Parts: sequence; structure tokens; C-alpha cells
Amino acid sequence: MNSLRSPLDFFNPVFLFDVSKMGFTSYKYGFILRYGKDMEYITGYNYEPWHYRYVGLEAAKIIYEEELTLEEYYYYYVKK
Repeated sequence: MNSLRSPLDFFNPVFLFDVSKMGFTSYKYGFILRYGKDMEYITGYNYEPWHYRYVGLEAAKIIYEEELTLEEYYYYYVKK
């Protein structure tokens, strides 16, 4: 999974984008919300509603549909 080896983070400033709508469509473009709400125990980071990461279309769709963190996706799909 090449996109996981060379990540691209996207910081979504409120003055440029409507953050509330991005989360619902970002996966269609290969982006995920990197540090989701109530996921601190998995990611080790507090919720950051403006922090998106490009992981590719296939990974983003799986992460979105299964409501996974990037750490969980890596564990279940990449590390095997």
C-alpha cells in the first residue's frame, strides 16, 4: 500500500472550507479524518476535526464504511 508509506496530511482551515461537510465526502477523494472523535484510545491523539490524510481511494472507502482508524486499517488490512 504505497499511499501509507508516503502520507499526505491535509489541514482544513475553517476560513477556506466548511469542515462539517468535508467528512462526509472526503473518502470519495481518498482522504480520511485522521484523528476522529472518541478515538483517542486508539490513535493516541485528541480529536482534530481539521486534520485529513490522503490514503488513496480504496483504503479511504474501507476506513469510512467500516468506521476504522488508520491504525485499525493498517492492523486488519495491511499488516496481515
